[in-house]
Amino acid sequence: MGNASNEDVFYRKAMSRIWINITDAPLAFTVKMLLRNEGHEAVASAREADACVTNDLVSAVEHARALTVVVLVPSSEIPRAVEAMAQGVYGYALLPLIPKELPLVLARALDKKSENRSEKDEGWASLAEMERKYIQKVLRHCKYNRTRAAEILKIGRNTLWRKLREFESEDSER
Repeated sequence: MGNASNEDVFYRKAMSRIWINITDAPLAFTVKMLLRNEGHEAVASAREADACVTNDLVSAVEHARALTVVVLVPSSEIPRAVEAMAQGVYGYALLPLIPKELPLVLARALDKKSENRSEKDEGWASLAEMERKYIQKVLRHCKYNRTRAAEILKIGRNTLWRKLREFESEDSER
């Protein structure tokens, strides 16, 4: 039992914090559950978020300056969504929601944000940072099944577990 809670702490840290800025309560709940199932954490404000999912195009453009934003639109609003993308919004997902579309668009947006931040802020990433990002990406792909992730990474489960603990201790030191 103790190990499971340690794993949960690592996974929550590894996934993104998403601000769900949606006015329609049932849609907001659906998006929250969809993203939670993918391992993301819903947060209450833009200040604590890594990204934003919204159904308001005006709000999307406003927040795109500071956040990675994905907007939800019906097919009739695609031209406006494309205009919003020209103004900084990362992308859009169609309404009604297609089960895997929003998590896929959001994952690509967050990967792109991470790549851009590494290139601009840090220059070349260290080997340790690249290893960490790759392990986290494989874990997400495997829905956090450590055995499967270790197989893909071609390392032992114990080695993977040790690396996860190291990442967790590095995060707590920051």
